[in-house]
Amino acid sequence: MPTVVPLALLTVYAASRIPRLRPTLRVPAALATVILAIAGAVVSVASVWVWQGSSWNWSTYTPRGLSGQALQEFKTQRQNDYFYSFDNNAIAHNLRRMTQPSRYFPLQHFRGGPNLVGLLTLAVAGLASLAAWLLGQERIPPPVASRSPPEQPGQRPRAPADTRRE
Repeated sequence: MPTVVPLALLTVYAASRIPRLRPTLRVPAALATVILAIAGAVVSVASVWVWQGSSWNWSTYTPRGLSGQALQEFKTQRQNDYFYSFDNNAIAHNLRRMTQPSRYFPLQHFRGGPNLVGLLTLAVAGLASLAAWLLGQERIPPPVASRSPPEQPGQRPRAPADTRRE
């Protein structure tokens, strides 16, 4: 979960730079940015949907009946898989467990289906995100129409007429 915030910031920065790219690079850059955003959203949802201790409990589980060297090898393999593999790390564990029922389900207002409080909190979170995005947009004022005619190339501006009387 801690890596999602920097990736989200990089995604927003990348999205802000897309209009400055050449047209041939805009589509691949936009697709890559969308893929990063979707991946970050999925990981964020999985980290909230599954109880935080679930993956650690999996990595420290020891089956009954193992002892001695076999138990030590089992624990070492589980710990190694948890820290150094893509298949059994916390993110992969959370993604696998999202569809399974759990007594440790952390979202109380969605246990057994969403209730009114859960739906309202989702709506507030979505509206707050939208408001933050809208407030963060750079506001460029519209161009002000000039009262003087545009200068023609090759012409020098005339000096103002002398209106003093002697």
